[in-house]
Amino acid sequence: MTRVWRAVTAAWLVALPMAVIARQASIPPAAGPDRAKEVHLANVKQLTFGGENAEAYFSFDGQDLIFQSTREGRECDQIYAMRIDGSNVRRLSNGEGRTTCSFFYPDKKPTQRVGIVPDLEVKPTIAGIREGRDELLEAAIRLIEK
Repeated sequence: MTRVWRAVTAAWLVALPMAVIARQASIPPAAGPDRAKEVHLANVKQLTFGGENAEAYFSFDGQDLIFQSTREGRECDQIYAMRIDGSNVRRLSNGEGRTTCSFFYPDKKPTQRVGIVPDLEVKPTIAGIREGRDELLEAAIRLIEK
């Protein structure tokens, strides 16, 4: 019985992955971005337009989404929330620094509203790059020496 069980198990371990691969191979490839069809999800609706949007999470009651986005002329990600129909878009973070990976607690309070705010912001210049200088390092050394 043990040898039979091992043989059956081994057959399944070989056959199952092959069946999955065969099933995936039978799905026809999408014919360009305008004809792409999502085969794993249903009722897909785009809610955000423009900017860079990422990491959206549902509230516990399923009525709101919280997500990070670069929009409204900001240079870094901020945390936004909206209703699941795309209405009532609002920024929750303070607009400073970069904020990521927020989600709702069960009482709908977001986990974070303040991002990483640097003590010193240094933007390298073309002149510094041409001169082979590390302006970030130079600014850090000046800050330490104060």
